[in-house]
Amino acid sequence: MERPQILASKHSYNFMIVFIAGHENVQQCLTSLLYLLAIHQDVQERCRQEACSILGTGGTAASWTANDVARMTYAFKVVRETIRLLPPIPQLANRRASSSTGDKSDYVALDDVMVPSGTYVAWHAFGLHHNPAVWNDPEAFDPERWTDKGKGQSEAGQLAEDPFGFIGFAGGIRQCRFNTLGGHRTDNRRLSGLGQRLAIMEVLTFLATMLLKYRWSLPPGRDFQMTPAGILAPVGLELDIQEILA
Repeated sequence: MERPQILASKHSYNFMIVFIAGHENVQQCLTSLLYLLAIHQDVQERCRQEACSILGTGGTAASWTANDVARMTYAFKVVRETIRLLPPIPQLANRRASSSTGDKSDYVALDDVMVPSGTYVAWHAFGLHHNPAVWNDPEAFDPERWTDKGKGQSEAGQLAEDPFGFIGFAGGIRQCRFNTLGGHRTDNRRLSGLGQRLAIMEVLTFLATMLLKYRWSLPPGRDFQMTPAGILAPVGLELDIQEILA
């Protein structure tokens, strides 16, 4: 059977998505991550100790493997908690009801809700991630909420085992899936997806590089506002950065 050919235009579209979603969104995530770790110095130091113990202090990113970076399990929790608290894409209206199902020919049935055909339907990651019906103490920055149950999970864990309780990378059938990060198997509470693999490895590699070279904090008396719309991150973030001397 002859294999179908992929049009050059589809290659172009896919590369465009990788460059935009795989870099701009990661940039916003890194900004929020640096911001939160500047506030929570204890978490920053724990990440640094983990990076030192796994990657050493003399190497560079060029000498690390994906499995090396994937062993930074606490930093992985910190990244997920950053995405939960400050999702780079807080909301998106990218679907339009077009089918004719349900009791009325011009409506789409979503459970018990009838959505008129032609209506744009949005998902709201920020609202869901801050919903007290889904998360205990949702406004708290608590990486331990991502610890597996029975292995030290904090009281701020997810209230319900709902696969859509965390949608920092969307979900459902349009979410690419994978079951490992590096050589480490993930569970259904962890991040999955081809784009997520790229994004998380980028973030962890950058974070490890920063942790091994620098300490950072917020300038005294400074506070930063979040972007008013669109991609979510601190606006005009400034940091006091101190080099770690060998």
